[in-house]
Amino acid sequence: MVTPTFTDSVVTITGCLRSQTRTWNATDACGNAAAPVSRTATWTVDITPPTLILPAVSTADCGTIPVFGIPTVSDGCDSNPVINDLGIIITNNPDGSVTYTKTWSATDACGNTSTPISQTIIVLACNEGCTLGYWKNHTDRWCSEYSTSMLFGTVFVNAPSNLANLTLLQALNLGGGGINNLARQGVAALLNACHDDVDYPAPYLNNPQSVIDAVNAAYLAGGDAPGKLATKLDTLNNSGCPLGGTPATKNNDVSVNDSVGFTAYPVPFKDVLTIRCDFNYTSDVKIEVFNSQGHLVLSKSEANCFLNKEIMLHLHTYRGQEQVYLVKVTTNRGSTVKKVISSK
Repeated sequence: MVTPTFTDSVVTITGCLRSQTRTWNATDACGNAAAPVSRTATWTVDITPPTLILPAVSTADCGTIPVFGIPTVSDGCDSNPVINDLGIIITNNPDGSVTYTKTWSATDACGNTSTPISQTIIVLACNEGCTLGYWKNHTDRWCSEYSTSMLFGTVFVNAPSNLANLTLLQALNLGGGGINNLARQGVAALLNACHDDVDYPAPYLNNPQSVIDAVNAAYLAGGDAPGKLATKLDTLNNSGCPLGGTPATKNNDVSVNDSVGFTAYPVPFKDVLTIRCDFNYTSDVKIEVFNSQGHLVLSKSEANCFLNKEIMLHLHTYRGQEQVYLVKVTTNRGSTVKKVISSK
């Protein structure tokens, strides 16, 4: 009778998985040895799911794209659990704000899945804001604290020297980007914030000093800060003007919603988004599409756009999840910005 013998390997540990190989040998009385036979056993020692941590709720300014945080994950056994993206739910609220709720879970190497967690971002309602063109054409509607002849540098003390000696009206009429764009958008924002009949959006609300502080901080920071703030104020200044015309400027009065109206469809869209011009005049248009990080992903110009003309945009979207974009349409009478969503 031959009695087999065996040897066990060292236990191998991979995360929460354990494995060990046992090898049998047998030799008869004449010294004849059988070929070794092995079997590997694998088992787990972890039944605890990973832990996800993420801030619960935050708010974003009107007209901005919500940027979600990245969950932090820990697990007592697996050093690199998988984070599962469970998608975004978008809710339009009665007050005009929009709630974005993104949900994640995490799974470790043993298949333990955590309880889902969500981060909620509320994009505040855009409320109201009148454009550069409105304030240029309706100087008699300026609030009494600020006049067309007041020096830009008196109000915005950190303004560059080439802007400081301009009047507020001259700053409002500046062309170009960067510091010049911030000058004109800053004046319009200031006038919106100080006017009793304009419900200007957060974070500036009806506090002119908050606009002044933001513009001064951007000029002091330099670099791309003035351009970024100018883009933000441009969106707020296009929120929708509640003020009517006055006899002195009646012929120049064009409401924001009527001047640059457009429709974007289908929503949600997949790869192709159509822009239909809804304004009743002829103008060259520039269409810009920004992603959720605020980066320009598409820019297209179209000559002689008119009522009901349609322009097709080809956008390469990410499959498997919804994406939020901002579409900005600019004509010779101003700009309008709208949110659109791509399909999964």
